[in-house]
This record gives sequence, C-alpha cells and structure tokens, in this order.
Amino acid sequence: MEKKWYRVEVKFDSGTRENWISAPVFALLKQDVEIVPPTIYLTFNGVELESSELARQVLWHGDGLNCRTRQTDFRVADGNAPFQVLLGSEFLFGEGIFSFNEPALVLTKKKESQG
Repeated sequence: MEKKWYRVEVKFDSGTRENWISAPVFALLKQDVEIVPPTIYLTFNGVELESSELARQVLWHGDGLNCRTRQTDFRVADGNAPFQVLLGSEFLFGEGIFSFNEPALVLTKKKESQG
C-alpha cells in the first residue's frame, strides 16, 4: 500500500511529557489504537482534554532541510484538542529538537488523573 502524507500543524509543548494527536487527524491515518489507562490534562485555557487511546508508531516526517521520517507514539486527544499534533518534552529533549530552562505550556496534567 502506498503511503499517504497529510500536512498538519505541529506544536511543541515542553510542559507535557507525551506526544499527542487530535482525533480528527488520527482518523485520517486509519490506524489501530491501543486502549490505555485514561489520563486527563488541562489546556492552556482550562478545558479538560482526556485520552485513553495510544497510537503506536505513527509514521511522520517534518518539512525542510535534514527532516527525516520517524515513527512515534501519540496519545489520541478527544474532540476538545486545541492542536492537530503536539510533541511533548520526552521527544523534544530526547531528540535534541531544542532545550531551555522554562517550560512552554500547552497542556498541564490534572492532579487526580493517572498517566
């Protein structure tokens, strides 16, 4: 089967550990999800964002010079997601995408949730 690429907007969020993908973008990929313990995050404006689905090894690549193809795990966000794709701190710092001392928050973990 031939690969089909979709152009999406990616946000960096060093304040959340995991990578996220919105449900509408994930639906385009026609890929299975793994059910995981639910976790709840809060967006920058206080809206709850819940996820109990994990997309394993999603194939993607960036635009520009020296952008390579990668396979990355993403939590699938419910319909309230204020982003299409969000890359969290484990990926950003682990891959050396960038580093700095202060977090740039898009999501903040809600105190009573797991994950």
